[in-house]
Amino acid sequence: MRSVTRAAAIVFSGAILTGMTAFMEQPKGIGLETMRFSGERYDELWARGLLTSDDRVELLDGQIVRKPEMNPRHLYSLSDLHTRLLLQFHTRVRVLNQSTIFLPQDGRPDPDIALIRSGTPRDRLPLPEDIHLLVEVSDSTLARDRETKLALYARDNITEYWTVNLEQNQLEVYREPDGTRYATSFTVKDGAATACLAFPNDPIDWG
Repeated sequence: MRSVTRAAAIVFSGAILTGMTAFMEQPKGIGLETMRFSGERYDELWARGLLTSDDRVELLDGQIVRKPEMNPRHLYSLSDLHTRLLLQFHTRVRVLNQSTIFLPQDGRPDPDIALIRSGTPRDRLPLPEDIHLLVEVSDSTLARDRETKLALYARDNITEYWTVNLEQNQLEVYREPDGTRYATSFTVKDGAATACLAFPNDPIDWG
């Protein structure tokens, strides 16, 4: 009976998730209703095995969103940047690669890179106050990273957020969260090394 109940739950949850992710890929304005997931309910789906890493999803503002597959350029750019950051900062911070963070307002995004305090407890996900810097490597995801994720990161008080814009070979820096935007932003071109607020004397080679 237990296995039947679990199977039914998986089918039911799968139907919900399929509908949710299908909706997120539809054009706006077609009148579909969505089901909102709290962060706690999303966590429970993972704990029960109803979501796994094979599903490639993340929770953004209560919506379960499918993550696009990385193309080779994104994959290698992210790998190179992660390696450089590990070498540069490994004694001072933890450098996470595509790991989930905890946003209080129903968010469990998986930023490409997160620099977090070395003393962050190992028994929970990183919270906004643990995070020095979030980085998204952006090509096909540029609109989502500039708009949806930026608004969520600002709203939950992520101090500094970068997008590495592969299409235009530039770094877009956002600081001082203010509601759903950042009060300060600027662009760095041509791969010029740039320091984050947490380490002002240690520029990062992002290109």
